[in-house]
Amino acid sequence: MYLHLGNGRMLRAKDIIAIYDAQLFYGNSATNQHNCRVLSRWPAGQQAGALLGKQKKIKSVVLTEAECYYSEIAATTLQGRMQRPWRG
Repeated sequence: MYLHLGNGRMLRAKDIIAIYDAQLFYGNSATNQHNCRVLSRWPAGQQAGALLGKQKKIKSVVLTEAECYYSEIAATTLQGRMQRPWRG
């Protein structure tokens, strides 16, 4: 099964490790700064803090083994899609 992240990007569901609400990374609180530091240790997450600060349209952060993806679709919507696959 694949998950559509928006903007034409699709990921295999089995490759997704975590889906986070982007609000966890916005702001100057100690918790948000800690979350950005943790994300920056992930592959391709080094520029995460800078990108999240500039792109207010980003609503979720999706982690796979090798990449960190940003989506304009809410994390709860993406998680719901993972739990309820479309049935034709």
